[in-house]
Amino acid sequence: MEPNTRLGNYEIVEKIGAGGMGEVYRARDTRLGRDVALKLLPSMFADDAERLGRFEREARLLAALNHPHIAAIYGLEHADGKRFLVLELVPGEDLSDRIAQGPLPLDEALPIARDIAEALEYAHEQGIVHRDLKPANIKITPEGRVKVLDFGLAKALESEDGRDPRLSQSPTVLASSPTIAGVILGTAAYMSPEQARGKSVDKRSDVFAFGSVLYEMLTGKQAFLGDTVSDTLASVLKTQPDAGTLPENTPRVIRELLRRCLEKDVKLRLRDIGEARIAIDQARHGAPDAEETHAAAAPNTGPARFRANLVWGVLTLVIATAAFFASRMVPPQHADGPLRKLAVELEETDPSQSSFRVALSPDGKRVAFILNDKLWVRELSRLEATEIPGTAKAEIPFWSPDGQQIGYRIGSTFYRVSAGGGNSTVISNTKEMFTGGSGAAWTEDDRIVFTVGSKGLLEVPALGGDPVEILPRNEGETDLHEPDVLPGGRGYLFVPHADSGGPNSIAVFANGKRKTLLTLKDHRIWTPRYSSTGHILFRRTPINSGVWAVPFSLSTLEVTGEPFLVGLDGAEPCPGPDGLLVYRIGGANATSQLAWINADGSLDKTISEPFIGIGQPAISPDGTRVAAMVNEDGNSGDIWVYDLGRGTRQRLTFDSGWEIYPCWSPDGKWIYYSSGADGAIHVRAADGTGSDALLGRRGYGVSLSRDDKWMAYEVDDVATTSTDIFVVAMPGDSTMDPKALLNSKADEGGPRISPSGDYLAYVSNESGRDEVYLTRFPTGEGKWQVSVDGGERPRWDDGAARIYFTSETSLMAVDITEQPDLRLGNPRTLFEFGPAGVVTGRMRSYGADRGGKRFVMSYTPAGNSQKSMFRFVVVENWPAEFAKDGK
Repeated sequence: MEPNTRLGNYEIVEKIGAGGMGEVYRARDTRLGRDVALKLLPSMFADDAERLGRFEREARLLAALNHPHIAAIYGLEHADGKRFLVLELVPGEDLSDRIAQGPLPLDEALPIARDIAEALEYAHEQGIVHRDLKPANIKITPEGRVKVLDFGLAKALESEDGRDPRLSQSPTVLASSPTIAGVILGTAAYMSPEQARGKSVDKRSDVFAFGSVLYEMLTGKQAFLGDTVSDTLASVLKTQPDAGTLPENTPRVIRELLRRCLEKDVKLRLRDIGEARIAIDQARHGAPDAEETHAAAAPNTGPARFRANLVWGVLTLVIATAAFFASRMVPPQHADGPLRKLAVELEETDPSQSSFRVALSPDGKRVAFILNDKLWVRELSRLEATEIPGTAKAEIPFWSPDGQQIGYRIGSTFYRVSAGGGNSTVISNTKEMFTGGSGAAWTEDDRIVFTVGSKGLLEVPALGGDPVEILPRNEGETDLHEPDVLPGGRGYLFVPHADSGGPNSIAVFANGKRKTLLTLKDHRIWTPRYSSTGHILFRRTPINSGVWAVPFSLSTLEVTGEPFLVGLDGAEPCPGPDGLLVYRIGGANATSQLAWINADGSLDKTISEPFIGIGQPAISPDGTRVAAMVNEDGNSGDIWVYDLGRGTRQRLTFDSGWEIYPCWSPDGKWIYYSSGADGAIHVRAADGTGSDALLGRRGYGVSLSRDDKWMAYEVDDVATTSTDIFVVAMPGDSTMDPKALLNSKADEGGPRISPSGDYLAYVSNESGRDEVYLTRFPTGEGKWQVSVDGGERPRWDDGAARIYFTSETSLMAVDITEQPDLRLGNPRTLFEFGPAGVVTGRMRSYGADRGGKRFVMSYTPAGNSQKSMFRFVVVENWPAEFAKDGK
């Protein structure tokens, strides 16, 4: 077209180039009064209705790109029988012209490369791959701004079957030869090996092209050379660029970046261009090696609860903490500063029942955590934490998107409270039993998404209401847990817990569909959390336990790389803005052990050595052995048997998960227990011989009648009610149908059949708190309340007409007369737990011997030399450690 002619509303100024997809003109938009570039489509596209329709759909997608380093597409128009794209007119020279003048100095090349990487990163997050990145498609404006041209047009122009011989010609503007051969040759040097072979491509092809461009900027030479198209493609497929031509002052991190970008095996290539941006930032700012700074501090609890434990010298603490938090006061630098780590230690005086959890505020300035069963908030710029009153027994803290409120759970009820303290407000009472994998998150549109019991994903308005299930669990799953909200309302991450295999995968629920993102065959996965660095962080157990990360595309909702270890022995990752990360490490260093406790609360003698955790003791019918759940490593539990007379012990189970709630058969030959891996009841010979047998039913907390005719147990996966108590006739044949004995909308659990076999003790929260009740067995007729001010863990006395239970502070006893009519005495305190008790360690899990003279208990005595120290780590710019290592 000639200058001064019109094409619709556009007045042609001059021809500025041509390429495989047509001619390009500078034009004046007469409607908006701006200069634009018009790219005319060749007839092979314009005359193909099917391809044109597809191109129009792709062009609309590309027009949605809005980034300062991407040249905009304004639209696709039709006038005077011609189809053409209306593009942003970018002034200045293209990068190929600049490289023709010689290699770019490092301080000029790296800022350009970073802008290119940032543009690619943005497009990839929108699901768009450039496919034709090369110096001729990159412009440098007179102001020094980088603009990447022709995003995604190669994809838009390809045929439906992708076999057009001119596909790889690219829509590049060439000021020189418009011939097909010239265009192909100009593109071939930057093709990835998979492109050269005609295979399907993804964003990793852009990564390869980016490496080629960066190499050429630094050396002034193409990474892959050839006199013909075939020679050039052969070079792409077979040769490696000469690293010796790079400038001597090229940082190691850039050399490693080039190596990973130009990896010919797509599976080994750098997966995410965002990692290239991080590496370039590190090189530009000269980030030093990782520095670890340690400090210790404790909540301001007062002497009644706990005090600060300054593990290191006070001077070191003040200097290190001040230096770290001073750095947090400067404006964010998008994770391009040095790596810093700070370890914060919190001393806990009641370790055996602690549920230490930590959550980072959205702005990265505060942490909320549970310690001593209460909610605390600590500003990272301060050494002391503030207790939120009225939050006793709080669990799973989570922040509102604006950081003004904190959600938490007590029992089956969700609450919200101001981060500065005040009265808590009820969000919802689910009346469901919560499991260890439960979790909750607060969405940007003010909803709470959570998991509970055997349900799927549920949501409830943050202002309060009834929960609604938005995603049911699949068949073969026990539950879904630990959800996380993806930004922008893109969906939810969660962990499905399979009947067999346990929680070993991460899934996403978005746009009404569910898909699996990552599965680790031999590991358990917990607490997946999205990081704005382009990763999913999660906890992995049991081998190489700790916080792990896997590259993840928010735009495509796909995992884009392999998992790598971020923090050994870490848990509950909490990513924040600009590369900030908080996670819990270790756990309770204080240990618990089994011991005989006299009826007055005094210590008789110990039974077991100390463990991280030991509990759920069950005394054999003849009183000579105790079975208990032992937690040796903090990550799993197994059933052990202690011979009280010989002082020996024997491990009964060896799985990597949790085996819990041991129960003896009346003849003392078998032990029943539940497996956390499948949620089912198993049985095994008490002497450890043979293998375990699966009873074919799911449940927990088995109780057997003394005549061995009945089994009672609790089930937490009933869809229409809550935790219920089931009963089945013995022997435990899987073909026999269990029946629900107690299945109201409240939770009923902890069943214990009386020695006479006529009554069942259990716990229910129908009154709004846990209380101990009795009912006739096995009919479930009648109901008598045993506790009057809260109660849990009922146990019968085999040698006396008595039942025991625990309250919040004490071990209680109630005398019972069964004949001729059931009569209950008043509850009385045997002894208190905690600091006011004779034995000052907190005790909850217990078993009673015949006559109630002694109790086997799991406890941590006061004055234990191994204090309970909980720690969380604050990491600033966590990706820098892995960008440095080429991860």
